Amino acid sequence: MSNTVLQVDHLYKEYRLGLVSSGDFFMDMQTAIGRLFGRKDPNSLLTDSGDHKHDKERKRHFLALNDVSFTVQSGDVFGILGHNGAGKSTLLKILTRITAPTAGTIKIKGGIASLLEVGTGFHPEMTGRENVYMNGTILGMKRWQIAKKMDEIVAFSEVEKFIDTPVKRYSSGMSVRLAFAVAAHLDAEIMIMDEVLAVGDVNFQQKCVNKMRGVAKDGRTILFVSHRMDHLCEICSRGIILHQGRLVYAADNINEVVKQYQKEADVLSVKPK
Repeated sequence: MSNTVLQVDHLYKEYRLGLVSSGDFFMDMQTAIGRLFGRKDPNSLLTDSGDHKHDKERKRHFLALNDVSFTVQSGDVFGILGHNGAGKSTLLKILTRITAPTAGTIKIKGGIASLLEVGTGFHPEMTGRENVYMNGTILGMKRWQIAKKMDEIVAFSEVEKFIDTPVKRYSSGMSVRLAFAVAAHLDAEIMIMDEVLAVGDVNFQQKCVNKMRGVAKDGRTILFVSHRMDHLCEICSRGIILHQGRLVYAADNINEVVKQYQKEADVLSVKPK
Protein backbone atom coordinates (compact mmCIF):
# COMPACT_ATOMS: atom_id res chain seq x y z
CA MET A 1 0.00 0.00 0.00
CA SER A 2 1.20 3.50 -0.81
CA ASN A 3 0.47 4.71 2.75
CA THR A 4 2.55 1.96 4.36
CA VAL A 5 5.63 3.45 6.04
CA LEU A 6 6.79 0.30 7.82
CA GLN A 7 6.44 -3.32 6.73
CA VAL A 8 7.89 -6.16 8.79
CA ASP A 9 7.80 -9.66 7.30
CA HIS A 10 8.75 -12.89 9.10
CA LEU A 11 11.29 -11.22 11.38
CA TYR A 12 13.57 -13.37 13.51
CA LYS A 13 16.30 -12.46 15.96
CA GLU A 14 18.37 -15.26 17.44
CA TYR A 15 20.86 -14.95 20.29
CA ARG A 16 23.25 -17.43 21.79
CA LEU A 17 23.48 -17.82 25.55
CA GLY A 18 26.94 -17.41 27.01
CA LEU A 19 30.18 -16.61 25.21
CA VAL A 20 30.90 -17.60 21.62
CA SER A 21 33.80 -19.72 22.84
CA SER A 22 31.71 -21.54 25.48
CA GLY A 23 30.76 -24.41 23.17
CA ASP A 24 32.53 -26.89 20.97
CA PHE A 25 35.33 -25.28 18.92
CA PHE A 26 34.22 -26.98 15.70
CA MET A 27 30.66 -25.68 16.13
CA ASP A 28 31.97 -22.18 16.87
CA MET A 29 33.91 -22.33 13.60
CA GLN A 30 30.80 -23.48 11.70
CA THR A 31 28.86 -20.52 13.04
CA ALA A 32 31.65 -18.03 12.26
CA ILE A 33 32.16 -19.35 8.71
CA GLY A 34 28.43 -19.28 8.07
CA ARG A 35 28.25 -15.61 9.07
CA LEU A 36 31.35 -14.74 7.02
CA PHE A 37 30.10 -16.30 3.78
CA GLY A 38 26.37 -15.73 4.23
CA ARG A 39 25.60 -19.42 4.69
CA LYS A 40 23.10 -20.96 7.05
CA ASP A 41 24.38 -21.65 10.54
CA PRO A 42 23.90 -25.41 11.17
CA ASN A 43 23.72 -24.68 14.90
CA SER A 44 20.90 -22.15 14.54
CA LEU A 45 17.34 -22.79 15.66
CA LEU A 46 16.28 -21.54 12.21
CA THR A 47 18.18 -24.28 10.39
CA ASP A 48 16.27 -27.55 10.04
CA SER A 49 18.81 -29.90 8.48
CA GLY A 50 17.50 -33.04 10.16
CA ASP A 51 20.96 -33.52 11.64
CA HIS A 52 20.52 -34.11 15.37
CA LYS A 53 24.23 -33.85 16.14
CA HIS A 54 23.70 -30.08 16.51
CA ASP A 55 20.82 -30.41 19.02
CA LYS A 56 23.05 -29.81 22.05
CA GLU A 57 24.40 -26.57 20.60
CA ARG A 58 20.93 -25.37 19.58
CA LYS A 59 19.85 -25.55 23.21
CA ARG A 60 22.25 -22.65 23.83
CA HIS A 61 20.29 -20.50 21.37
CA PHE A 62 17.01 -18.68 21.85
CA LEU A 63 14.75 -16.57 19.64
CA ALA A 64 14.17 -13.05 20.95
CA LEU A 65 11.86 -12.53 17.94
CA ASN A 66 10.09 -15.44 16.29
CA ASP A 67 8.33 -14.90 12.93
CA VAL A 68 6.99 -11.38 13.60
CA SER A 69 5.05 -9.67 10.79
CA PHE A 70 3.02 -6.43 10.78
CA THR A 71 2.53 -3.18 8.85
CA VAL A 72 2.22 0.42 10.00
CA GLN A 73 0.49 3.12 7.99
CA SER A 74 1.36 6.80 7.67
CA GLY A 75 -0.12 8.75 10.58
CA ASP A 76 -0.60 5.69 12.80
CA VAL A 77 0.19 5.91 16.49
CA PHE A 78 1.11 2.28 16.92
CA GLY A 79 1.33 0.72 20.38
CA ILE A 80 3.62 -2.23 21.10
CA LEU A 81 2.68 -4.12 24.26
CA GLY A 82 4.34 -7.01 26.05
CA HIS A 83 5.82 -8.06 29.36
CA ASN A 84 9.54 -7.70 30.08
CA GLY A 85 11.43 -10.10 27.83
CA ALA A 86 8.67 -10.21 25.22
CA GLY A 87 10.95 -8.84 22.48
CA LYS A 88 9.80 -5.21 22.37
CA SER A 89 13.21 -3.59 22.81
CA THR A 90 14.84 -6.07 20.43
CA LEU A 91 12.26 -5.18 17.78
CA LEU A 92 12.88 -1.45 18.20
CA LYS A 93 16.66 -1.90 18.04
CA ILE A 94 16.26 -3.73 14.73
CA LEU A 95 13.93 -1.05 13.35
CA THR A 96 16.43 1.66 14.28
CA ARG A 97 19.34 -0.38 12.83
CA ILE A 98 21.14 -0.72 16.16
CA THR A 99 21.21 -4.47 15.61
CA ALA A 100 20.54 -6.65 12.57
CA PRO A 101 17.84 -9.32 12.26
CA THR A 102 18.79 -12.97 11.93
CA ALA A 103 16.16 -13.45 9.21
CA GLY A 104 13.21 -11.62 7.70
CA THR A 105 12.75 -8.30 5.93
CA ILE A 106 11.96 -4.74 6.97
CA LYS A 107 10.87 -1.98 4.61
CA ILE A 108 10.92 1.57 6.00
CA LYS A 109 9.72 4.65 4.16
CA GLY A 110 11.18 7.84 5.59
CA GLY A 111 13.59 8.90 8.31
CA ILE A 112 13.40 7.65 11.89
CA ALA A 113 13.88 9.61 15.11
CA SER A 114 14.08 7.36 18.16
CA LEU A 115 14.30 7.47 21.92
CA LEU A 116 15.09 3.98 23.20
CA GLU A 117 17.19 4.51 26.32
CA VAL A 118 18.41 7.46 28.37
CA GLY A 119 21.32 9.01 26.49
CA THR A 120 20.81 7.04 23.28
CA GLY A 121 21.78 9.15 20.28
CA PHE A 122 23.68 11.73 22.35
CA HIS A 123 27.45 12.11 22.55
CA PRO A 124 28.27 12.65 26.24
CA GLU A 125 31.15 15.06 25.58
CA MET A 126 29.08 17.32 23.32
CA THR A 127 26.75 20.01 24.62
CA GLY A 128 22.99 19.73 24.36
CA ARG A 129 22.99 22.23 21.49
CA GLU A 130 25.70 20.35 19.60
CA ASN A 131 23.78 17.10 20.02
CA VAL A 132 20.65 18.70 18.58
CA TYR A 133 22.62 19.70 15.47
CA MET A 134 24.20 16.25 15.23
CA ASN A 135 20.83 14.48 15.40
CA GLY A 136 19.33 16.81 12.81
CA THR A 137 22.27 16.24 10.47
CA ILE A 138 21.84 12.47 10.79
CA LEU A 139 18.22 12.93 9.68
CA GLY A 140 19.44 14.79 6.59
CA MET A 141 18.46 18.29 7.70
CA LYS A 142 20.43 21.42 6.80
CA ARG A 143 22.03 23.44 9.58
CA TRP A 144 19.70 26.39 9.01
CA GLN A 145 16.68 24.08 9.24
CA ILE A 146 17.87 22.80 12.60
CA ALA A 147 18.65 26.31 13.82
CA LYS A 148 15.12 27.38 12.92
CA LYS A 149 13.73 24.77 15.33
CA MET A 150 16.35 25.18 18.06
CA ASP A 151 14.46 27.66 20.26
CA GLU A 152 11.34 25.50 20.17
CA ILE A 153 13.33 22.37 21.07
CA VAL A 154 15.11 24.08 23.96
CA ALA A 155 11.91 25.61 25.33
CA PHE A 156 10.02 22.31 25.16
CA SER A 157 12.81 20.39 26.89
CA GLU A 158 13.03 22.96 29.72
CA VAL A 159 16.84 22.78 29.77
CA GLU A 160 17.52 26.37 28.67
CA LYS A 161 20.15 26.96 31.37
CA PHE A 162 22.06 23.82 30.45
CA ILE A 163 21.77 23.67 26.65
CA ASP A 164 25.46 24.63 26.27
CA THR A 165 26.62 22.15 28.93
CA PRO A 166 27.98 18.70 27.98
CA VAL A 167 25.16 16.17 28.25
CA LYS A 168 27.32 13.91 30.46
CA ARG A 169 26.46 16.37 33.23
CA TYR A 170 22.71 16.07 32.61
CA SER A 171 20.44 14.13 34.93
CA SER A 172 18.49 11.25 33.38
CA GLY A 173 15.36 13.41 33.38
CA MET A 174 17.11 16.25 31.55
CA SER A 175 18.52 13.85 28.95
CA VAL A 176 15.11 12.32 28.28
CA ARG A 177 13.42 15.72 28.01
CA LEU A 178 15.95 16.95 25.46
CA ALA A 179 15.95 13.65 23.55
CA PHE A 180 12.16 13.68 23.31
CA ALA A 181 12.14 17.32 22.18
CA VAL A 182 14.68 16.52 19.46
CA ALA A 183 12.72 13.50 18.20
CA ALA A 184 9.40 15.35 18.26
CA HIS A 185 10.51 18.58 16.59
CA LEU A 186 13.00 17.48 13.93
CA ASP A 187 11.81 16.34 10.51
CA ALA A 188 11.55 12.56 10.82
CA GLU A 189 8.59 10.75 9.28
CA ILE A 190 8.65 8.07 12.00
CA MET A 191 9.11 8.48 15.76
CA ILE A 192 10.01 5.44 17.88
CA MET A 193 9.52 5.83 21.63
CA ASP A 194 10.42 3.18 24.21
CA GLU A 195 9.09 3.96 27.71
CA VAL A 196 9.75 7.64 27.05
CA LEU A 197 7.27 8.71 29.72
CA ALA A 198 8.80 6.55 32.46
CA VAL A 199 11.21 9.36 33.39
CA GLY A 200 10.08 12.84 34.34
CA ASP A 201 7.33 14.41 36.38
CA VAL A 202 3.61 14.12 35.70
CA ASN A 203 3.39 17.54 34.07
CA PHE A 204 6.13 16.77 31.56
CA GLN A 205 4.60 13.36 30.84
CA GLN A 206 1.32 15.02 29.89
CA LYS A 207 3.25 17.56 27.83
CA CYS A 208 4.79 14.67 25.88
CA VAL A 209 1.39 13.01 25.40
CA ASN A 210 -0.04 16.23 23.98
CA LYS A 211 2.96 16.67 21.69
CA MET A 212 2.66 13.13 20.33
CA ARG A 213 -0.99 13.79 19.54
CA GLY A 214 0.04 16.87 17.59
CA VAL A 215 2.76 14.95 15.76
CA ALA A 216 0.21 12.32 14.72
CA LYS A 217 -2.22 14.98 13.48
CA ASP A 218 0.57 16.31 11.26
CA GLY A 219 0.63 12.92 9.52
CA ARG A 220 3.79 11.57 11.13
CA THR A 221 3.94 8.02 12.44
CA ILE A 222 4.70 6.96 16.01
CA LEU A 223 5.69 3.57 17.41
CA PHE A 224 5.14 3.69 21.16
CA VAL A 225 6.16 1.17 23.82
CA SER A 226 4.83 1.62 27.34
CA HIS A 227 3.60 -0.32 30.35
CA ARG A 228 1.18 2.54 31.08
CA MET A 229 -2.15 1.43 29.68
CA ASP A 230 -3.67 4.89 30.19
CA HIS A 231 -0.99 6.49 28.02
CA LEU A 232 -1.42 3.85 25.33
CA CYS A 233 -5.19 4.34 25.23
CA GLU A 234 -4.79 8.10 25.21
CA ILE A 235 -2.25 8.25 22.39
CA CYS A 236 -2.43 5.13 20.20
CA SER A 237 -4.89 4.09 17.51
CA ARG A 238 -3.66 0.55 16.76
CA GLY A 239 -1.38 -1.97 18.38
CA ILE A 240 0.13 -5.42 18.79
CA ILE A 241 1.06 -7.71 21.68
CA LEU A 242 4.37 -9.58 21.80
CA HIS A 243 4.85 -12.61 24.04
CA GLN A 244 8.09 -14.59 24.23
CA GLY A 245 9.20 -13.19 20.88
CA ARG A 246 5.97 -13.94 19.02
CA LEU A 247 3.26 -11.59 17.84
CA VAL A 248 0.23 -13.06 19.61
CA TYR A 249 -2.42 -10.37 19.03
CA ALA A 250 -3.06 -7.38 16.75
CA ALA A 251 -6.04 -5.07 16.31
CA ASP A 252 -6.91 -1.75 14.70
CA ASN A 253 -8.50 -0.58 17.97
CA ILE A 254 -6.01 0.08 20.78
CA ASN A 255 -8.69 -0.45 23.43
CA GLU A 256 -9.15 -4.02 22.20
CA VAL A 257 -5.38 -4.58 22.33
CA VAL A 258 -5.13 -3.23 25.88
CA LYS A 259 -8.13 -5.30 26.98
CA GLN A 260 -6.55 -8.46 25.57
CA TYR A 261 -3.19 -7.64 27.17
CA GLN A 262 -4.78 -7.13 30.59
CA LYS A 263 -6.74 -10.36 30.16
CA GLU A 264 -3.54 -12.28 29.43
CA ALA A 265 -1.78 -10.58 32.35
CA ASP A 266 -4.53 -11.74 34.70
CA VAL A 267 -4.16 -15.32 33.47
CA LEU A 268 -0.37 -15.26 33.91
CA SER A 269 -0.70 -13.81 37.41
CA VAL A 270 -2.70 -16.82 38.59
CA LYS A 271 -0.15 -19.33 39.87
CA PRO A 272 -1.08 -23.02 39.96
CA LYS A 273 -1.29 -24.56 43.43
